[in-house]
Amino acid sequence: MANMKLIKQIAVNKKITIRKIAQEVGITEQGLQSIIRNNTTTTDNLEKISKVLNVPISTFFTENENSNIPIETEFSTNKIPPGKSLSNDERIDILLSQNDRLITVLEKHSQTINTNSNTINNLSGTINNLSYLSQNETRGQLPKNVSGEAS
Repeated sequence: MANMKLIKQIAVNKKITIRKIAQEVGITEQGLQSIIRNNTTTTDNLEKISKVLNVPISTFFTENENSNIPIETEFSTNKIPPGKSLSNDERIDILLSQNDRLITVLEKHSQTINTNSNTINNLSGTINNLSYLSQNETRGQLPKNVSGEAS
């Protein structure tokens, strides 16, 4: 799950105002405050925010839904010393590492989505059964149980 509250924390650390981020993203300051408060936004906005803050988009995703600790990435400003230039091989290694982490997060979320989908299907079946029973009860057509009484 994305953690939009990190926007404010990163902005403070980087001495960037919420107003400046909002302007760069193309939304109002109130709109950005709403994104942070409601913890929801579009992928497009999140990509723009990550560019303004100069952090990878994965920064806003947690290892699991109970964790407030962002996924560590080598692209974090505290991971690469200022002024250090990276070779292409180093950049590729960093990108591959980040890619692996994103795949892991997406796989976990995919499992959660599948579980939720199965739960919804089960609930839908239960609702259909209850609806059937309710309709037949009003018509006096409930199925008989073993003792011959209406169930």
